[in-house]
Amino acid sequence: MKNVSSPIRLPQDLRETVITLHMDPAGLVQRYIDGFRFYPYFSTRSYQEKSGILSRIRHGMADFQRSTKIYVDPAVDALNQRYGKLLIDLSNDQSLSAMQHDKKSIALINKWEKELRPLINYPQEVLLEEGGVLMLSFNFMLINMDFGIKIRKYIQIYMRRISMAHLYAHSYPEDKFNNQAVMNFFENLWEDKEGVSLPRSDAQTATIREYDQKLVGLLKSVKTIKNHKKRLLLFRPLIKEWAEKMNELCHSNQS
Repeated sequence: MKNVSSPIRLPQDLRETVITLHMDPAGLVQRYIDGFRFYPYFSTRSYQEKSGILSRIRHGMADFQRSTKIYVDPAVDALNQRYGKLLIDLSNDQSLSAMQHDKKSIALINKWEKELRPLINYPQEVLLEEGGVLMLSFNFMLINMDFGIKIRKYIQIYMRRISMAHLYAHSYPEDKFNNQAVMNFFENLWEDKEGVSLPRSDAQTATIREYDQKLVGLLKSVKTIKNHKKRLLLFRPLIKEWAEKMNELCHSNQS
């Protein structure tokens, strides 16, 4: 199975985000997905947590194996057990430097994918309703594999997470949600926008700067509000107004 059967719709908050920043929606989401790496996520866990992750992957494969007549394909299960043990051994090897760990983990996961892909139906492509295709890496699969939870749900969760409204609504010290990874993603995006940013007119660039300052001002004014839902209600109107202004400029450029 190469594609998820029906296209996935962008959440409203993310649609407004890509309009405000004049970005390609598929390019933005793809850049976020490409940042998923299984080994750093896996290697920092305790032995018990690692075993739980590997068990989740093994059982989750039942949704994606080629044959629907069996619960767990013995060949798939054997591969997952073998590479799981190798990853645990690698993470426990204290003689390796961080760079060596990185290099060996990439090679190991690439071998795992090469042997496993022909035996499973995990989707490699996901269509977006607004246009564009997302490519799902093997690393993304390993991190998000869960028995009974469909991959579409995970993609929708991540698409909500990278909207500006949610990003800044979560931006306060006491928030339990780990917002730093998303913050880092957007900060890195400004340094390398290739394949994500669309060409902007001078008026669009000026509008982005204008509303960026308004956003900074709003951030300061809501500093004492420590509730995500309350903050979201305050950020959404500004992002919506910003998106409407950018839409007007886009339509005027086309006419």
